[in-house]
Amino acid sequence: MSYLTIAKAQFMKGSGIMIEVSLCMIVKDEEAVLARCLECVKNIVDEIIIVDTGSTDRTKEIAQSYTSNVYDFKWINDFAAARNFAFSKATKDYIFWLDADDVMEVKDQQSFLKLKATIPPEVDSVLMNYHIHFDNAGNPTFSTMRNRMVKRSCQFKWVGEVHECLNVHGLVAQSNTVIYHKKEKSSAGRNLKIYQEKLKQENSFSSRDLFYYANELLANHYYQEAIIEYDIYLKDTSGWVEDRVAACIQKSICYYHLQQPVQQVSALCESFLFDIPRSEVCCRLGEVFLNQLADPDKAIFWYTFSLNLPAPPTLRGLYNEPHTRTWLPHIQLAAAYERKNDLEKALHHTKIALEINPDNLNIQQNNDMLLTKLTKEEDTSYA
Repeated sequence: MSYLTIAKAQFMKGSGIMIEVSLCMIVKDEEAVLARCLECVKNIVDEIIIVDTGSTDRTKEIAQSYTSNVYDFKWINDFAAARNFAFSKATKDYIFWLDADDVMEVKDQQSFLKLKATIPPEVDSVLMNYHIHFDNAGNPTFSTMRNRMVKRSCQFKWVGEVHECLNVHGLVAQSNTVIYHKKEKSSAGRNLKIYQEKLKQENSFSSRDLFYYANELLANHYYQEAIIEYDIYLKDTSGWVEDRVAACIQKSICYYHLQQPVQQVSALCESFLFDIPRSEVCCRLGEVFLNQLADPDKAIFWYTFSLNLPAPPTLRGLYNEPHTRTWLPHIQLAAAYERKNDLEKALHHTKIALEINPDNLNIQQNNDMLLTKLTKEEDTSYA
């Protein structure tokens, strides 16, 4: 697979002909969010395909108000099968996919239209950023990248009954268009049940399925069982490096819930076997030392180390948390220095965090609190 970056400010010269794009979606009981999603894209795609997998609410009625291309698909516990059926109905040059709880901001709609007009004809797939979690100010705290738009003639297929992915090859471009995940309902337990049924039938998992099965065990609070599966997965050398790093982080989260901080540290450090240290790992190490092992000096080391790491790889897996490279290490360094009663250094790092994230209420309050403490100390020293 080769990669071509479509720059943020300047797109490569394309064929001069605007491509046509089919939007393909699979839905079930999405009456609360489907219209919100379709309103974002109705004027930027050329065809809308919606496959319903068994809705009992107004989902199909809402879908039919946007397109006549609404199809039924009998649910067979296989997301890839449903998505492949949706893709089979597309007729345009490229296929674009979304989930019902995804949205696009106006700037990203404009970016998408520009992409349609400038995409080089040799591009087979386009990666787009996917913002999944957000802070109170709406800033993304957890992002990844997905193959969002693919050339229909390539006939790429979805694989995986759960946590499905597109099996792409050829020339892959990276766009600055962003998709926002605005989840409104929980699907807790659904994916785990599918995996458990699959395990009964096949008695084993592929490496990728094993990783996501462990993730589902964690999500459903089966921490000991998840640790066992992560350990089995990590012994398999065929796994993607991003998933292996993520498995170490996920395993550390299991140990956190089991109140085993030493094992947390061990799990996080295991990620260094697979790649250079990541800020997502280093900040978690800092948190363990700061809040669980009461060792602010080691916390300071890891948060400082996080700030001095090189830029992360462009293509990221499950864990891409930009705040672990910007304001978070500074506010945590402030907490560590405050524990050491070094209020000036604490205020220094708080001010940096506030410059980066000025709308964060917690940082504002921490800044005010430290200023008050320092003023009292100065008043006492002059008394």
